[in-house]
Amino acid sequence: MIKSIEIKNFKSIKKKIFPMRNLNLLLGLNGMGKSSFVQTLLLLRQSIVRDGLQLNGDYTNIGTTKDALYQYSKDENLSFDLTFSDKNREVLEFE
Repeated sequence: MIKSIEIKNFKSIKKKIFPMRNLNLLLGLNGMGKSSFVQTLLLLRQSIVRDGLQLNGDYTNIGTTKDALYQYSKDENLSFDLTFSDKNREVLEFE
């Protein structure tokens, strides 16, 4: 089970750690990253069976690389850091 997801430079999320539980609720105002978080999960799901990050596929269509990156990012990479219940970590970083 995924215990936490850290997202860096994806859409409206500059850097945020999301602790995960059996039930997760997403609440917040417009532009706070709820949809970006859900798109992260879908993006990871559609990319896990292929090499590299698949921005457009069966689960979600992000668009171009420019659409995926945090708009105020300055030469920083997009990354996802997954921590699992067995203490293993998977860091996925994309240029």
